[in-house]
Amino acid sequence: MIANACAATLPRGAKCQAAESPADWSARAGLTVEQTLVPTDRAFRARILTTVPANAATHRLPAVLFVPWLSCDPVEVQASTDDGYIRFVREISAQSRMVVSRVEKPGVAGSEGPDCSGVSSLDDDFAAFRAGLMALRARSDVDTTRVFLIGGSIGGALAVVLAAESGHRLAGVVSVNSFARTWYEHMIDHERRRLTLADTTGDRLGDAMRGFELLYTGFLIQNLTPGQVIVAHPELRRLWYGTTTGQYGRGPYTFISYRRSTSIGRFPL
Repeated sequence: MIANACAATLPRGAKCQAAESPADWSARAGLTVEQTLVPTDRAFRARILTTVPANAATHRLPAVLFVPWLSCDPVEVQASTDDGYIRFVREISAQSRMVVSRVEKPGVAGSEGPDCSGVSSLDDDFAAFRAGLMALRARSDVDTTRVFLIGGSIGGALAVVLAAESGHRLAGVVSVNSFARTWYEHMIDHERRRLTLADTTGDRLGDAMRGFELLYTGFLIQNLTPGQVIVAHPELRRLWYGTTTGQYGRGPYTFISYRRSTSIGRFPL
């Protein structure tokens, strides 16, 4: 990972260059990488990773903030990777020649705050994204009239909310592989598509979808953990590929707080 001793000892507001390696894609693309810890409105500092063209002109540049997915995976790694979203953001950085920032979630790869896979909530995530947008707009090399938000997966939905609440006019919002519905409806659609692509047909598909509807009703609407739903309905155990406490490495509080949040409650779960 790019996170290193520099990130671990980074003083407030300071910057350092990412460690170079044979797999250092940014150096090959003619970009410099900055790491900054910025304060959030929830009393922790978020790690911001920003790529800048090495020979940037003296005029201000357009900029992009990437809002990531739900899981606790880092937004950047030092080595080569097959991760589609990481490669996507690298291509944006290399080809657009814009200032491109990514925000690490609380407790991930140098960001402070509660453990992402434990007690961290989407309110905490959103505090980090909000701080990332403020930090990007505050840069002296950024043209604040040309700031874009790009979100991947659930980040595509959160980017829309972030744009709406920011109070600043943004140049554009791009939602990639995301949704514009409740998380429950999104997951039902996702499971149907996943099973269909796996050639699950006929009665097997119908049975599986009825099971997922029961499981997600308990988890996302009745505030039970997946494990609690499975205890009540043992036949669902064969369907569930997450943990017994949450989904995509996140705990149940993530989903409960998302629905009840006052800060992002305009976007329903």
